[in-house]
Amino acid sequence: MPKRTNAFQTLVATINEHIRGEATVTESKMLQDLDTGTEREVDICIEHTIAGHLIRVCIECSSHKRPRDVSWVEQMHGKHLRLPTNLLVLASESGFTPAALKKARSYRIETAVPGSLPPSFGTDIVGKIDILGFGTMDLTPERIRLGVEATADDPEEIVVALSDNVIFRADGVPLGSAQGYANQVTGHLDVTTSDILRNAQGDETHFSIIVQPALLPDPETGEKVEIFLQKEEPTENYLRRITFVEISGPARVRVGEIPLTHGELQGTGYSTGSATLSNGEPVQVVATETAEGERQLTFRPLPAGRQVTGQQ
Repeated sequence: MPKRTNAFQTLVATINEHIRGEATVTESKMLQDLDTGTEREVDICIEHTIAGHLIRVCIECSSHKRPRDVSWVEQMHGKHLRLPTNLLVLASESGFTPAALKKARSYRIETAVPGSLPPSFGTDIVGKIDILGFGTMDLTPERIRLGVEATADDPEEIVVALSDNVIFRADGVPLGSAQGYANQVTGHLDVTTSDILRNAQGDETHFSIIVQPALLPDPETGEKVEIFLQKEEPTENYLRRITFVEISGPARVRVGEIPLTHGELQGTGYSTGSATLSNGEPVQVVATETAEGERQLTFRPLPAGRQVTGQQ
């Protein structure tokens, strides 16, 4: 997370990520001043190439307690006059004064203010769920078992891997260690499908995961490929495909609830809330749902001391 962000900026950025389509959304983007060549920080930058031309929509966010006045609009207008900004949007959590809105219109600057979710907003999640259950996991992979497929000469077998055992690609290129693979699996579990989290009660002390098929991203293409274990017999280069990986070890699982607030920003309905994970890290959840039923849910870390704000 960028150092200068805050909860409102994160909320606006996440909503735009959910609806971005093919555009790229970047928080705390550094853009070069056209006069001086120095870099200026923009809260949120949305970039998309249309007909060979790069289009930038920049969003500046304010979480001040009072409505923003003319001076802030003029300040942001002056800042972006010499930045490669095609459209400027000013988002204020507390709104704008009437004069500020008039000034923004004169500069052709769009304004965005979070508002109450309209009663007619008809979705299944946003505005309908006031508490979201969540779980966090601290998993320590200690035991790794590899299922190795049978060959014409050798039967299928299960190998207890050492932490420094190397995993290979089919052509013999090393992809990392068995321990590194286990760390990657436990660190990137899909919480929407993982039985460990979906069935967690909060008092678990041990975990066991079976990954089948066993795949790893290719360092050259990024595509997931089959992985192999090198056997010393009959030759040092004898590779056997790993069919599954079983990972187990101590577990610390915590479950809890996140109270949600609901709102609307530029036509997009959202639900958001914050919680503190078991490691003390604050996180923010943002859920959006389109009128067509497209749903997205994002968990993001928050800067220390920040809390999510929103409107009921």
